[in-house]
Amino acid sequence: MSEPPPIPNRKVDPAVETRQIERLRAVRARRDNARVAALLDRLETEAREPSVNLMPVTIQLVKARASMGEIVARRRQVFGAYVEKPVF
Repeated sequence: MSEPPPIPNRKVDPAVETRQIERLRAVRARRDNARVAALLDRLETEAREPSVNLMPVTIQLVKARASMGEIVARRRQVFGAYVEKPVF
C-alpha cells in the first residue's frame, strides 16, 4: 500500500496577513472595550453553568465587535481544548 500524496498547506500572502492585523487593530480601537471586557466576563461566568444558553451573550459579543479569537479564548478557559487521542 502506497502513501497518499501530502495535502498541500495553504500559504497566506504576508500582505493579506498584515492587512487583516491592521483591520483588527482598527476595530479594537473603535469599539467599546469596557463593554467587550464585561461581556467576555459574563460569557465565562455563564459558561460555568451547564444550564445556561451561551448564544445570547455570544451574539452580544459579536455585535460589540469582539473577535472570534477573544470569544474562543474565553470559552477555552472554561471548557479546555479538544485533543484527539489516536486509537491505533
